[in-house]
Amino acid sequence: MSASSQLDNNEYNIIRALGVESEFIRETIDKYQRDAQNGSNNNLAELWNRIKSDREQHISLLKQALKEIYKQS
Repeated sequence: MSASSQLDNNEYNIIRALGVESEFIRETIDKYQRDAQNGSNNNLAELWNRIKSDREQHISLLKQALKEIYKQS
């Protein structure tokens, strides 16, 4: 965190985006994937799984960016 113990705009944006991405995976993608599986639509379930993997990659990138900000301060 910055020397003044306040989040700067970039830190806030990353933390907020991490929350949004995580919530989207947990509340939306997981439900849609289960719905597709329950409806025996394996192709759609796989699509949701790929989207989830992409979102998890986004989360990893955001975490790395936040670590870099903290290293610089």
